[in-house]
Amino acid sequence: MPVSLLLALALTLPPALDGADDQYNFIVGLADKGMSEMVVKEAGRFLADYESHPKARFARYRLGIALFDLGRFGQARPHFAELARVGDFEFGDEVGFRLGQCELERGELQAAARAFQPVAERPGYLRTAATFLLGEAFFRAGRFTDAEECYERTMAADDAGDYLADAAHGFAWCAYRLERYERALERIGSFVRKWPGDERVSELRFLGGESQLELGRARDALAAYQRVTEGPFHDAALRGAGFAAAALEEHSQSAAWFGLLLETYPESRYGPEAALHQGLQLLKSGDARAASEALESRAAGAGPEVLYWRGRAAAKLAEHERALRCYDRALGDEPEAELAGRLQVARGDALYELGRTDEAAQAFERSGSDYALHAAAVAKLNDGEHEEAVRLARMLLAPGRESEYAVEARLTLAEGLFALEQYAEAEASFRAVVEDGSEPSRTARALARIGWCRYLAGDASGAAETFRDVGRSHARSAEAPEAAFMQGRASEAAGDEDGAKSAYAAYLTRFPAGVHRAEARLRLARFEPGAAGDRLLQELIADEAEPALAAQAHYELGERGTAAGDHAGAAAHYRAVVEHYPASGVSAAARFGLAWCLYSAGEHADAARELKTLAAQRELDAEMRLATLELLVWAQRKSGDARGAQAAFEAFSAVCADEPRRFEAAKVAAGALQDSDRATEAQALFAGLLDRTSDGAVAVSICVERAYLFLDGGDVPEAEQQLRAAYKYSPGDPALGEAFFFAGEAQFERGEDAGAAEFYAIAAASATAEVAQRALYKGGFALLRSGDNDGAAKRFHELVQQHGTSELYGESLFLLGEAHYRAGRYGDAVRWLDRVRSEVPRHDVAPKALFRLGVARARNGEWREAGEALAQLARKFPDFEHTVEAELWRGRALAHLDRTRGARQAFERVIAKDRGVLSAQAHIELGRLALAAGNRDDALSAFLRVAVLYAHDEEVAEALYMAGQVLEAQGESDSAADRYRAVVTEHAEARFAGPARERIRALKR
Repeated sequence: MPVSLLLALALTLPPALDGADDQYNFIVGLADKGMSEMVVKEAGRFLADYESHPKARFARYRLGIALFDLGRFGQARPHFAELARVGDFEFGDEVGFRLGQCELERGELQAAARAFQPVAERPGYLRTAATFLLGEAFFRAGRFTDAEECYERTMAADDAGDYLADAAHGFAWCAYRLERYERALERIGSFVRKWPGDERVSELRFLGGESQLELGRARDALAAYQRVTEGPFHDAALRGAGFAAAALEEHSQSAAWFGLLLETYPESRYGPEAALHQGLQLLKSGDARAASEALESRAAGAGPEVLYWRGRAAAKLAEHERALRCYDRALGDEPEAELAGRLQVARGDALYELGRTDEAAQAFERSGSDYALHAAAVAKLNDGEHEEAVRLARMLLAPGRESEYAVEARLTLAEGLFALEQYAEAEASFRAVVEDGSEPSRTARALARIGWCRYLAGDASGAAETFRDVGRSHARSAEAPEAAFMQGRASEAAGDEDGAKSAYAAYLTRFPAGVHRAEARLRLARFEPGAAGDRLLQELIADEAEPALAAQAHYELGERGTAAGDHAGAAAHYRAVVEHYPASGVSAAARFGLAWCLYSAGEHADAARELKTLAAQRELDAEMRLATLELLVWAQRKSGDARGAQAAFEAFSAVCADEPRRFEAAKVAAGALQDSDRATEAQALFAGLLDRTSDGAVAVSICVERAYLFLDGGDVPEAEQQLRAAYKYSPGDPALGEAFFFAGEAQFERGEDAGAAEFYAIAAASATAEVAQRALYKGGFALLRSGDNDGAAKRFHELVQQHGTSELYGESLFLLGEAHYRAGRYGDAVRWLDRVRSEVPRHDVAPKALFRLGVARARNGEWREAGEALAQLARKFPDFEHTVEAELWRGRALAHLDRTRGARQAFERVIAKDRGVLSAQAHIELGRLALAAGNRDDALSAFLRVAVLYAHDEEVAEALYMAGQVLEAQGESDSAADRYRAVVTEHAEARFAGPARERIRALKR
């Protein structure tokens, strides 16, 4: 709600009590309806009639508000001033606020500040508004530091509201007025980003140009001025553009900007200045005719400076008579000494060109020729006309000329040569000044400039020594601080790290407030990787001397934090650069660092936001753009934004020529699409990438990734097609081999053992050792499951032989024995199964191996060894899942070893624990034991028990056959024949059907 409305509503309508109250209530009603003129009339009458009434102060307040709303600030002020003297007035803050506004309108800035100050210091709804207006009063009074503090407090307030943009505007101006130009640029940038449509944007862009120009960044200044296309600061921006172009030595362009100012704003206060500089820049561009016309214009006027440059233009056109008239006219206006000197030299030049050499000499003499020449040389030097400055200085130093300005001329000559980058000649001239030694300050300057000559000529060691000499010989000179700093720079350039560190440290000790202290701290910190370096960087930031270097210090601390894994600490420093120093040279790198820290901390959406902001910067260098887009792909995927990851990849792909790097990014983007159930789009992404890929290895990798996508989607045939295509070009690729392994897994899950075995074989031949051993194992398993025991044995044997340290070694030993067992090669089975027992006795397959070893030995007729293995199994693994079957085989072994009692006990334990086929087999074995002992009745009973109680084809057939054998032995041929016929008719496919037929035929004979 606007402050004016809040103030108007501050009083509530009281109940009517008497005539005065009625009159006051009437005033309140008028105020509520916005009838300010009537309020003024009625409130004035109330105060005249009821001066001592309790409501009088409220009526006066209403009167002040009404006058204020009518814009009659001078009349409102006395009423607010009187109320301000009432110590306990209910609306004291409102009164102080309005009084301050009145004083501000009257231009009474100190009085306004006194009124606003207490309101700004007390809590209340007017506090923020009063703080802002207090800042305005301070700003208009030139108290920029105080104003800056008020604006900053306003912006930090939760209720800044409509004052936020105004405060930010003033905040930027304060930085400029305080000559903190980097900070001004940061604040201007922040304002433009937050309020791009504000009418003051053009003004602040102009201010940005001024700041850039003050910082010596003419190109950036010119760009800023060009963005001001209209408004009250447009003519000032055109002026600034002219000076920026001049600083860039783009003289024609500079003249064009000044000309545009004159054309667009002929009445501008900058007109005369623009006309002068238009002519000057045209002259510098070589267009003397256009320069002459500009300087002859009405806008340029006819002051001594303009006349000087008119003459210079005329001289360039070889119109020396006209030039001479210009100089004489200018001298007639009695200009200041410096300009007079330039005019005399120019006049002498004109006379010389006209062949009037005596008059030229007299002109130099009359002007105090040495002084004039010296002044002209210095002027040329300051004006950037270095060759002309050198020419004039050499005239003073001509052989035979004894000038009192010889040393000064020597210094000017040296500076001109230095500016022309003729460092050897410049050093010789500076050396002559040093050797003169008559003026210590001049000597110190010349010695320091020798150091600069050597530094810029590439003699870093010589420069360091010279700068050191300045500190030793001229410790109190104006050049000493810079020389101390440059000693460090030169030592650093020479590769003398210890010398550089010592010099920077000495500089900070001797000149703690020196202008180079920030850079010295930064450079010294770079030599100190630990806490000492961190402390120097923190001191640099706290000093606030140079925002640009503070930005570098924050960035350096961010980099150190990142390297140390302190992502939170690093992010704080990177963020400081981004938010407070957006125009700094490390801003882009800092934003990238911030994004990396956020990414590393799992704040992927925030990281993506920073990266998108960075990628939108058109001036971003190519490598930074590449890294930004690459990380953005990852951040978008991690944040769950598949579309964002896809878009980031497309942008990255468009600028990345490195095909392997592009492929890695594609995998991330495709993974994001797959995660969001858009596998078809992921396939399309890879297909598009494949079309643009010329690197064979990358093409193979793309096919592999496409195969994985197809496998994840259950499309094994398409995956196979991709893998076989890749296999043609790179059969030995380990990644391709691994893909074949997973394709084999898919086939295995589908029960397609032959296809799975083929893929596993390819994987085993080309994949890494880890995958190869798994491929051999699964390939053997698939073959074993399909009944190809020989093929399975080959795979397991290869694994055992080549991967003796594999975690699959023990199980593969067992499965190798199992494959031989199933193939009926019991001797080979025994050999491998026994190795399980001896080499990996604690392996999970140990009980299975012992069981199969016992059975294999039994089938191989090694009954004693079989019994030992099965007994060991019973002792070590009593809970083995096939304990009953093992006990059956142990019983058979005991039986073959004639240990009948033990065998019988074993068979009885089997019968007690099993009701199935094992129990049936145990009954048969008991029958065989009884038969072998000559107990035919018990044998017959055991056999018939199986025939009657069990339904297992093979076991019943065997039992019936054995019963027939017993009956035959007992002489009961007919009954025996019945048992045999039962085998043949009811169990025709059983293995005992053949022997039963033979017995039937034999009994018939």
